[in-house]
Amino acid sequence: MSEMSVDGKRSRARKRYRPPGVILPVVAALAVMVLFCLHYGWWPSRFGTSSWAEPLLFFLGALLVLVVVGLIWAVRTLIYAVEERQWSWWILPVPAVVLVAVAVGNLVPPMAFEDVRPEFEDAAQELLAGPDQTRENLEIGRFDIDKAFKGSDGTVYFREESWFGFGSSSGWVYSPNGQPVGFGDFSSTLIDGPWYEYTEVYTG
Repeated sequence: MSEMSVDGKRSRARKRYRPPGVILPVVAALAVMVLFCLHYGWWPSRFGTSSWAEPLLFFLGALLVLVVVGLIWAVRTLIYAVEERQWSWWILPVPAVVLVAVAVGNLVPPMAFEDVRPEFEDAAQELLAGPDQTRENLEIGRFDIDKAFKGSDGTVYFREESWFGFGSSSGWVYSPNGQPVGFGDFSSTLIDGPWYEYTEVYTG
């Protein structure tokens, strides 16, 4: 058998390496969709049978999936580039999905308090006009309000549901008579008009 024939068989027998395929970008896109749902408030309400832990676990899970996909993509791309010494368009989809997601997340911010301020205003007026001191589990726009309650001097506090819920709380205050007094280790920042954003740190 000639040396040329042996070399040809060795060449044909060499293992062929493939670039990252279609599965990795699809998995990355699904993880990005979960993060988008959480970021833009499209996630189902955490009230009822849900809890603060559910979105947190999905958030961490989606990040973990992206990290694993990124590692697999990097390894497969490196092996393909070294062994095959070729270019493939299949290298691009995974980083493209991530870059597009980052760009959209930065260029299109989630709904802000100002976008649903009239709804907060209506809820504050309804609570002040009624006999109830508190209302629980309100959904205002993308915001899940754990509790709305009357304070002193015509104030209404809207405490936002937290993913963690330990050690502190935050939300908004309708305070038409000036800076709210608050409670505990309390601080507030004027937004505009009678509205303030507040943070409370539990000290007890």
